[in-house]
Parts: sequence; structure tokens; C-alpha cells
Amino acid sequence: MGEIIFNCFWAIFFLVFIYQANTIETMGDTDPVGPGGFPLLITIFGLVLTGVVLLQSLKILRKKRHNSGTPPQTIPLWKHPAILCVAALIGYALCLDVLGFAVSTFALLSVLVYLFNLKSWPKALLTGVTGTTIFIILFGRMLNVTLPRGFDLLKELSFYLY
Repeated sequence: MGEIIFNCFWAIFFLVFIYQANTIETMGDTDPVGPGGFPLLITIFGLVLTGVVLLQSLKILRKKRHNSGTPPQTIPLWKHPAILCVAALIGYALCLDVLGFAVSTFALLSVLVYLFNLKSWPKALLTGVTGTTIFIILFGRMLNVTLPRGFDLLKELSFYLY
């Protein structure tokens, strides 16, 4: 039930953001979309994804009500997916300046994919390499965003990547 309330909160947030994106003044620009076009596009995309997750949550809730005879499974707090995700993100933030973007992002993606999806280290490592490569090409090369390089040897190696 908490997930449904959380998704309703996001839907309201996205609707308010759509309103705000539409009120950005164009200042006489000749562009028909104006400066609110990109925020509007991203917000509509988020609203659609929130709707999909909300429908999935409602479907799961309906199944749980039909199978209410089985006792709920409890997991330890330290194994809860939200706790693991927050711990991984804190570790990523702490390691980003020391290890650099490439190594930290590879480690984060690999660990998260292993924990939440694949349960196979070779596939998780391949996903980490693929995701890191895509992020480096997109942000480091195409958008020219300055990415953290790390220290010493990792800094020198990062110049070959981005």
C-alpha cells in the first residue's frame, strides 16, 4: 500500500511540474515550444512511468488480497532492497572522487544489477561495463561534462577514456 501512495505522490509532483514547465515565459523567442519543452518532455516521461508502476502495484495488491492465506515473508532489515540501494549510493558518493567516475560507476552498476536482478556475476559485470561505457560516451564525450577522474594511476588512465 505504501508503494501506491508513493506513486500517487510522484504523479501529483509530475502534474505540478508539467504546470510549471508550461508557465515558463518565452521572452519573445521564435521557438514554438520555448524553454519549457525539455522539462515538459522529461516530466511527461516520468508521469507515464509512474502510471505504469502504479498499475503494476495495483495488480500485485490485488493478487496479495486473493492469496492472503499465506503468511508474509519477512527479511532482515539489512537485506531490505531500499537499505541496500541507499548503502550502495552512499558508497558510490564516497568513492567517486577517490576512484573516479569509470571505476565507481562500474562497481555501482555491477553490484546493483547483481543484488536486484541477475544474481550472476558475469552478467552483472557485463552490464556494469556496458552501462559505464554508455555513460562515458554520453556525458564525457558527447556532452563534454567534466567527470571525476580519481587519483594517481586512475587519473592518468581516465584521460584515455574521457
